[in-house]
Amino acid sequence: MAEHARENPTHSLGVVTFSFAQRNLITELLELRRRQDTTLDQFLREGQSEDLFVKNIENVQGDERDVILVSVGYGPAIAGGRLNSMSFGPVNGEGGERRLNVLFTRARIRCEVFASFDPGDIDLNRTSKEGPRILKRFLDFAKNGRLDEDAPTGLDADSPFEEDVADVVRGYGFLADAQVGSAGFRIDLGIRHPDKPGSYILAVECDGATYHSALWARERDRLRQDVLEHLGWRFHRIWSTDWFYNRHFEIERLRKALRAMAESG
Repeated sequence: MAEHARENPTHSLGVVTFSFAQRNLITELLELRRRQDTTLDQFLREGQSEDLFVKNIENVQGDERDVILVSVGYGPAIAGGRLNSMSFGPVNGEGGERRLNVLFTRARIRCEVFASFDPGDIDLNRTSKEGPRILKRFLDFAKNGRLDEDAPTGLDADSPFEEDVADVVRGYGFLADAQVGSAGFRIDLGIRHPDKPGSYILAVECDGATYHSALWARERDRLRQDVLEHLGWRFHRIWSTDWFYNRHFEIERLRKALRAMAESG
């Protein structure tokens, strides 16, 4: 806020937290800091067209400001650690998604989000609430500038071949979801790292013998893969004939791809 007061003094400012405890702490720290910073103190003085506010998410209604700072607060118990809980206070409660939708439209010029975890740490398989799902999408957009959604469709694997590949992936300690939807397309297997279960590190496509021989199908799927790669997916393709007749080689190739994606992601 002190930086905002120095660099953008003509822009009104609002701060939104996910809990009362955060709101109270930020208010106290702000009062202490203004005693040491004359620029910040001047920015906070009453009489401006729109005074700064510090509110928790449950109390934000029609309070628009030029710039909104969002403090999530909830996160790992240890800095840099794993996000063990999928609870984000009021966001998980009844109407949490509506509170988020109101919050995201309060900024006229810019919205900045402060969180101690990566959006990929939010594991949607561990919560059925709509609030965390919307929060994850918003944090993804804040980080990457895109709003595509990657989520399991709940459908089963298309074939025993896909189930076999998924079992091998899980044997290496990774998580495998069948029939993952992204931008209207389905991916055979979406692979998640166990330490960051909220995001996919690899798409595994399992192609049967009939598909392998169909030129039109290969051309259509090449275009589909181009679209998904543009959205951030990385692909590993396995042909069923290779899997059955050269299984050990294909498993080793898959293992190396998983390890490479885990190290780079």
